[in-house]
Amino acid sequence: MDNNFTITKDTKFGDILKQYPNLLKEAAKMNPQAKMLDNPIMKMMIGKITIADICKQANMKPDLLVSQLNQAIKKIKN
Repeated sequence: MDNNFTITKDTKFGDILKQYPNLLKEAAKMNPQAKMLDNPIMKMMIGKITIADICKQANMKPDLLVSQLNQAIKKIKN
């Protein structure tokens, strides 16, 4: 895991999952909207979609999702 890995609204979700493969499960616990990522169509696109794309689909602010993902990463690391 890269300690210098920074999540922004332009980060591709697939890149995040490469660094933190268990993040999707943890994110779904924190935000029920994250469960939308666990469907066949999204799984096919996960390497191409950014945090901003996900937020647009889920009607949420990118800063909120970035914050939630960072919290989930802290839980995974501990």
